[in-house]
Amino acid sequence: MRKLCFLLLSLWMASCSTGSGDQPQLVVRNATTVLRSAPGPRGNTLRNLEPGETVVETGQISDFFTPLAIGDSLREAPWIQVQCSNQQKGWVYALQLGPSTGDYALWLQSKNMAALLQPDLFARYQRWRAETNQLDRATDLLPWYQQTCAFREGLQKRLQHRPERNDADYLPQFYWLQNEVPAMVLQWPRVGEAPVPYLDFRFCLRKAQASSSPQDDVFFRFCTEIFPADSIASELPVWVMPISPSESYSQMGTGIHAALLHEIDSLSVLAPSYAAEWNNWKDQLLHDFLDKDRSFWQPADSINAETAHILAAPPHCLSQRDVLAIQERKSMLEDPEANGIRVNLRSGN
Repeated sequence: MRKLCFLLLSLWMASCSTGSGDQPQLVVRNATTVLRSAPGPRGNTLRNLEPGETVVETGQISDFFTPLAIGDSLREAPWIQVQCSNQQKGWVYALQLGPSTGDYALWLQSKNMAALLQPDLFARYQRWRAETNQLDRATDLLPWYQQTCAFREGLQKRLQHRPERNDADYLPQFYWLQNEVPAMVLQWPRVGEAPVPYLDFRFCLRKAQASSSPQDDVFFRFCTEIFPADSIASELPVWVMPISPSESYSQMGTGIHAALLHEIDSLSVLAPSYAAEWNNWKDQLLHDFLDKDRSFWQPADSINAETAHILAAPPHCLSQRDVLAIQERKSMLEDPEANGIRVNLRSGN
């Protein structure tokens, strides 16, 4: 049943694309539907539309959502530009329209995604979602994973820079979005803020186990180790000490950084196709230690001991530039106070 729903959604998204070509016919669903000159409740009234009246989409959709109270729930939807039978064009609130044939819920979901993402990112989403729905037959997950990371980054930017234009100061909650982004988990940092999409490495690992490439299993098992609590990517990988949902101190000095660098060395041999992805994990590990503004949970002696261990036999994944940066950082940590580096925060001082 779930695969059938995914297939239907993909078909609806293709038919409801914001591009050119024949646009589907829509039916007015409510008695109080107003055709407006511009998207949003402030648009001038052109005329009232009759229930059952048919209109045609022009392919234009608003880039913002407007809230509407329906019973005890608050709904949110974009505005759609339509053309009436007399060729008059105007904007109608999406919840007051519906397709003349097909599933209304799937149609509304596709409109929500088109409004949120806008044409370029929406087209990328359609391709990514179609590939995601076919992963059980995939022989290699690397292209899909790279596409997923790129789409997640674009989605996060869209969510963080919302152009809402309403009478009230309203930020959409986007609870409906979770069902549209498999392989990701939405998390709300604070009440009233936009959600952040994070990769769900449990999903990735399940698909990797179904693929024919053993390299997929190697890479995604490592990814689940980075986030051992739930295998969902976050701002708090295993090498940090969290102090809030989005803030942390480095745990350099516990041996975690050295162990993971050596694990990257050994695993990258087993999964060489993921070379760029291994290098990305290495860079994140080093950034946690080398960032000039980073503070440390462990005392300076422990940090220097682990650093010395890394430098004694540098992992092959480290470049010469990486080694030089670690050496410089180690010299600064020999007198952390003089160099403005906060260490031993576990002591409470």
